Amino acid sequence: MELEADGCDVRVAGAGAFVLAVLEIYLLAFAAQRAIVELSRMKREGRLVDNYSGLIAAVRESYPKQVVHRVFTSRGRRFGMP
Repeated sequence: MELEADGCDVRVAGAGAFVLAVLEIYLLAFAAQRAIVELSRMKREGRLVDNYSGLIAAVRESYPKQVVHRVFTSRGRRFGMP
């Protein structure tokens, strides 16, 4: 089922857009791991976040452009991207 959806994505948006989406998902997964560490720290301080997905997005947005570029170029090569 997922493979069929991925194939549809490639046909509709193109391979380049699909690869960029996959790489963005990779960055969001890494941000989710960092958000868990942040939640642990916040709990020790006696406070918690009320919007976990917003925290993940904020962590992702805090990545320097150089880091994002490095991830896209190193991981993108696996997909045949320059």
